[in-house]
Amino acid sequence: MPTRTFMYWNIENFGAGKRGKYTVTGPQLVNFIANVIIRNNVSLFAMNEVRSSLGNQLGLDLAFALNSVQVTANWTHHASPKFMKGRDEQYLFLWRRDWIGNTNFVWAFDNPSSPPPLLGFPTQVTTARPPYLGYFYDATGIGLGFRVAAFHAPGPGYFNGVKRACNNLAKVADFVPTSGNDGVVIMGDCNVKFVADASVAGSFGAQAFQPLLAAKFRQADIGLTSLKSVKDADPSWTIEDAYNQPYDQVFVRNSKYVGSTGASREELLDECMNGNYLEGLLAAVDGQRTGMTPVSYTNVADAFVSFRKYVSDHMPVVVDIAF
Repeated sequence: MPTRTFMYWNIENFGAGKRGKYTVTGPQLVNFIANVIIRNNVSLFAMNEVRSSLGNQLGLDLAFALNSVQVTANWTHHASPKFMKGRDEQYLFLWRRDWIGNTNFVWAFDNPSSPPPLLGFPTQVTTARPPYLGYFYDATGIGLGFRVAAFHAPGPGYFNGVKRACNNLAKVADFVPTSGNDGVVIMGDCNVKFVADASVAGSFGAQAFQPLLAAKFRQADIGLTSLKSVKDADPSWTIEDAYNQPYDQVFVRNSKYVGSTGASREELLDECMNGNYLEGLLAAVDGQRTGMTPVSYTNVADAFVSFRKYVSDHMPVVVDIAF
């Protein structure tokens, strides 16, 4: 059975400030992200928290970087409309067009219990961040379909809103195909804090995700994905000391033809140290922002501070889809 790797990343406020002093989206950071995608053999990539109307430009830059290295690939992109008044946040999808095709994107979902006519996340779609759903299919000859949604819940300090938004995911008719042939993947920063495991009675995860489980979605076991504050950095840290919450989640609804073989956090801090593949790339990003390029990162805290300041406060998550 063919297997494809999907990756989701909350890239943390990728806007005019994060791109630095460059007129496009910061070539060093684009190169860093592209290398993560390539190293993990990703077929489809989604991110959120793209700001400053940079969705299309960032998509163009990443697709160019990927196509320049993967000369047999054919990367393309699609940026969502801007959501959340005052934040103007976008989702961004990239995918290998030689492996995966796309037919549509959807973000306004009918409410099965209207009024109001549209499901809110947790309010109406014009003022909150709804999930952004893409209809995809295998483009290598098999032709099987799968649906992939990126999702960014309200902030974790407002759990009632988080809970309602996550509960509403189970009401989206597009996530429960009537034919049963399409597999469905929901990847996102759900902002549900520890304990996020829906099987633990009374937990935050149970309150937020039980409706999804009832709709035949399976929650992946990913662990902690969001990083602590820079002020907490300590030279004695191990890798796991850098993490604080399991905000990023993956849910899969298998079909007769499409299923998942596992999901996990992609740990990048260790790859930013000791001569590993991201160390020089992180140093280039660091140098772009500070004017002084580090020679190396000798401990977890050193890599953490640069990564946390200039890349993201989350790690990406990946899921392998088999069909």
